[in-house]
Amino acid sequence: MEKEILIRNYNHGEEEEIVNFLNLCYGKWGDINKWKYRYLSYPTFDKDNISILEYEGKIIGHGGIHFREMILPNGAILVGLLGDGAIHPNFRGMKLHSRILRHRFEIACLKSAPLVFGWTLKGSDAYKSDVRAGFVEIKQLPAYIKIIRPEKVLKASLKDFLAKNQRVRKVFQETDFDMIFQFKEHTFSIQSIIATPKTLTFSEKDYVKIIYNEKAIKHLVNFRNMSKVKRILSLIYLLIFMKIRVKIGSIRMFFKTVLKGWTLVKTL
Repeated sequence: MEKEILIRNYNHGEEEEIVNFLNLCYGKWGDINKWKYRYLSYPTFDKDNISILEYEGKIIGHGGIHFREMILPNGAILVGLLGDGAIHPNFRGMKLHSRILRHRFEIACLKSAPLVFGWTLKGSDAYKSDVRAGFVEIKQLPAYIKIIRPEKVLKASLKDFLAKNQRVRKVFQETDFDMIFQFKEHTFSIQSIIATPKTLTFSEKDYVKIIYNEKAIKHLVNFRNMSKVKRILSLIYLLIFMKIRVKIGSIRMFFKTVLKGWTLVKTL
């Protein structure tokens, strides 16, 4: 089958199919306007900046690369910035992520870009593929932030984490209860930020509510860059020392939460 999978560049007119594909892979990735803003409107864009994997006339893989100058003390160099890499769920485990990476490396070489940057969730399948492809972690200069809207940071961070970790998102898509996050008067549920393949109806007691305080949200800012072990230790720390409160709708939900919680720990 792998030999029948074609790798090519983007063609004008298939924007809607690409957006539908990204929404399938990421869950609520965005609309056509977002894609046009990220690509067609980008100052250095050309159609070779998007790599497409195609099987029997259908898109099964997508990967973008942007080019921009990085200013150095003695001049500037052109670098490539990778983004929106995705493989259709039915075609994962076939090393197609590595294949679409190599295609973008070739594009970077043709443009004489000596460096390529990528951002993936540490420990994810994409991260492991990037490491095998030769990516190395670089230590960045410290940056300092002030969180103005903690509830928005919490929701955006969770949405980003679920988009980057397909196994965790799948667990939530297949669950038969909802998980609700709360910060002060602001609440939102897992089901509101992921694309659920089926319509789920929950009773008033089919929920787990996690109530955060501001210190806990600050602690979670670097969650996506942690290793699996650090994520688990971080969650234990939050539960014990930062007093994140967990409310469970019923005794039955308690046992469901224990079982599902173990599954989630394995996929972090």
